[in-house]
Amino acid sequence: MPLDSFETGIILTKINTMKTLFFKHRILSVLILLVLSISITGCSDDETIKSFLEKQADTDWKFNEPLTGAILYVTINNNQVNPFEIWFSIIEEACFIHESIGDDGTVEILENSANELKIKVVDDGNPAEYSIITFTVNGDILTVVNEDYEDGVLDEEDLFIFQKTSDNLDDLNICPIPV
Repeated sequence: MPLDSFETGIILTKINTMKTLFFKHRILSVLILLVLSISITGCSDDETIKSFLEKQADTDWKFNEPLTGAILYVTINNNQVNPFEIWFSIIEEACFIHESIGDDGTVEILENSANELKIKVVDDGNPAEYSIITFTVNGDILTVVNEDYEDGVLDEEDLFIFQKTSDNLDDLNICPIPV
């Protein structure tokens, strides 16, 4: 039986109402998903990306020289002036010498990203001599590349691979300082 115009109008009105409600619900769903995704992925001030010095602060690393038995320790500091300290063994004396990198000259941070620290240490007595030291961490491995320059020309390059250590550096026997 064919529908009259009144019934057709009611059906069309119901269809349009259903389409409108469906469209509003769809928009609302999209808005809810958008708000949730922003709140989940958004960063608060506490979640900012940390620099190398912040991430590696107070970590200790150990290098063993297999041929000589020499040991070198490095501690990373969250400090722009003194980003790391070293302890190196004097085998004949059975003790360690402790130095802050700032003892060797003026320190300039070239890069302090999440995974890499690159510093320049200029010899205070001769500004034409400087070192560029690059630290990268991958898990429990610290790779250190030391490049020594004279008059702006690379003179020597050394590579050290350190292992993260839990050795207590306060227990190291420090060599007496000659007077």
